[in-house]
Amino acid sequence: MNLIANPGFETGTLAAWQSFNATINCRYVQTGFFSAQLEGGMTNSYIQQIVPVDSNSSYQFVISLAKAGELRAPMMSIFLLFLDAAQNTVSLGFALSMRTLNQPDSNTGAWKTLVESTTVSPANAAYALLFVHKIPQQRSSPVLIDDIGLYANTGGGGGGMDYTEIRNLLTSYLVANSTIVIMTAGQPTGTAGTVASVGTSIVTFSTLVGSTMTIPLEKITNIETV
Repeated sequence: MNLIANPGFETGTLAAWQSFNATINCRYVQTGFFSAQLEGGMTNSYIQQIVPVDSNSSYQFVISLAKAGELRAPMMSIFLLFLDAAQNTVSLGFALSMRTLNQPDSNTGAWKTLVESTTVSPANAAYALLFVHKIPQQRSSPVLIDDIGLYANTGGGGGGMDYTEIRNLLTSYLVANSTIVIMTAGQPTGTAGTVASVGTSIVTFSTLVGSTMTIPLEKITNIETV
């Protein structure tokens, strides 16, 4: 179950999110009809949400990003903090950064999907704060956000991991016969091809050079459309 409320902004609003200099975009989306847009340039902008979590548990995080327009992509900072019952910070779940030019251009229909696992939540954890921040940078583009997921690593998929969001995303690429690049921890440069089938915990991938790969979903770190 996705712990994030309004994860794809399909309410057409930023309901459930706290935001600053963020709006809804209905022109460029990865799935559905809406995405969130963080204002570009020297403007500080972010979205954040606090969700209840269990103690002594780990979670899988998924988010899709693209830049809007021809200007360079700004740096992004994305992190998750575990909080206690009084919503005081008790530990860091993960921290990610995306540097300039790492985000594809939504004008071409290209998006980057990041997959990250959290640390194990402390014994006194009751909530998690997810913070998605666009850092001010001159002549930088707005950033689009879609399909955010946070799943407990219990049930669904192999090894106790919940791969719902990744399976849904890969299935959409399978139906559309989209060319994508899948990156894994052992192959950070990625492999281009099309999705041949999506299983409970693996994806069968037909590369552009004619080979077939079977990739465990737990190994995927990035997915980009081409």
